[in-house]
Amino acid sequence: MNGSLSSIFHAALISSGYNEQCRIMRRDAPANSKNKERYDNMTITIVCDILGEENNGTTIACMNLIRFLRAQGHTVRVVCADQDKAGNECFYVVPELNLYLLNPIVERNGVTLPRLDRSLLEDAIRDCDVVHTTFVLQLSHTAVKIAKAYNKPITSSFHCQAENVTAHFLCKDLDAINRGVYRACYQMVYQYSDIIHYPTQFIRDTFEAVVGPTNGRVISNGVNSMFTPGPAKRPAGLEGKFLIVST
Repeated sequence: MNGSLSSIFHAALISSGYNEQCRIMRRDAPANSKNKERYDNMTITIVCDILGEENNGTTIACMNLIRFLRAQGHTVRVVCADQDKAGNECFYVVPELNLYLLNPIVERNGVTLPRLDRSLLEDAIRDCDVVHTTFVLQLSHTAVKIAKAYNKPITSSFHCQAENVTAHFLCKDLDAINRGVYRACYQMVYQYSDIIHYPTQFIRDTFEAVVGPTNGRVISNGVNSMFTPGPAKRPAGLEGKFLIVST
């Protein structure tokens, strides 16, 4: 996610979760007002059901967001199950979930799944300004319930096609099951979200075709700054054609 695109996501994350009174308060506050300072320097709790290695779109987008928000001066609390992050500042590390026979699937994906620690989750949410969720497992489901209880605005990202889940169970081509996954996602987390971030119009249309209209924003995850144009020579016979060089 480059700076310009992540700044758009940043603006949506900050402004969209607040009610009209908060937006007016921030707009009309004097430059040196404590009210304006509060919304320019927020404490944001990001709940990561899936983090782990940066080898998938959800984790990469999440880590880009965390780094960008911190670079802007915000305090970012991260709730996850990555045991190697225990003791790091602003990381709230919950126990790892043991799925027994399904553990090999999780390991192949290079991620760690969380086991709920409600007390730790409450500590991360109680005095924050906004809660952001990135997936739909029990950690995020409980986080949105706690956030509602503390009257915190909730933003959520929707990155996952149903087939990314059902492919692991050899049923990715069964429409009824895929639609059931989208409905479950909505019931677990997204029905509680004040605003939903979609990285593409396609995934928004796909999700809303099942669950109905949502208060969403389509904002591309962008391209990491490490990727830059370079010299390239097309193979003979492929002049004028689109070439896919990486997926």
